[in-house]
Amino acid sequence: MNKIYTFMLSALMAIALVSCGSNDETDTPQPAPVGPKRAFTKVPKSIAGSEFKTDASGRLIGFSGGSETYAYTLDYNTKANKGKNEPDVVITQTEDGVIGTITKVFLNEKGYVKHAEMQQYDKDKKPYPPYSYDLTYNADDHIETVIETDKNGKSITTISYKDGDIVSCTDKIGTETRTYVTHYTSKEVTTPIVNKGGLMFYDLFGVDIDELEITYFAGMLGKPTRHLPLGYSWNGKKQNTVTWKLDKEGYPIQYKEVLHSEKDHTSIVAIVWQ
Repeated sequence: MNKIYTFMLSALMAIALVSCGSNDETDTPQPAPVGPKRAFTKVPKSIAGSEFKTDASGRLIGFSGGSETYAYTLDYNTKANKGKNEPDVVITQTEDGVIGTITKVFLNEKGYVKHAEMQQYDKDKKPYPPYSYDLTYNADDHIETVIETDKNGKSITTISYKDGDIVSCTDKIGTETRTYVTHYTSKEVTTPIVNKGGLMFYDLFGVDIDELEITYFAGMLGKPTRHLPLGYSWNGKKQNTVTWKLDKEGYPIQYKEVLHSEKDHTSIVAIVWQ
């Protein structure tokens, strides 16, 4: 009887250990699925008049309706045996129904863009020389470096952070290097504005990634900053100024950017939340 009891006790302990092991695997944090919900705390309904269109899985598959008649469609490669040279996503940008840019996107193990190949076309469907982007991220899933490669060579952008906010962006093109410093306060705004919605417009920081910004809306371009930028400067001179309008809950519903380097060109973008 003692032998039988000992055997049963050992078996129960083994089952318990297997069960605990299974729970540990289940509880291991997994990367969030690709989609706007990974980028935003509350998904916008529209930005600059263009509306988000998602599929049953919550992935962004379309972005269109703006006054500039630009539209984006996103096609995802869901093949289990996807080849090494096959992109994870193909993004097609059109203007008035005519293809302007086709972007092939390759994702890293966390589902963020690591490489993108861009092909632009003129109005007569003639292709321009292609170019590409290669991106790296820091431990907090913020973009750290952006390498753009085109027919003229490479340009490298290095982004520095402090406490979850971009503090500077350094561009190196050939032998020329420029560093842009981001501002979060001003005489009028003495306390940084919390980025409650999770918006991220890289051009407001001086980071030029062209048609790739749509991948942020799709949850594939890293994490946002903790606060909203008020502009950036170079050599102590303001390059742009950004002002924000918030709703009663603190979500940004509009920003106005003035580009001082382009004779005070002004643009206003509205954000509507779901």
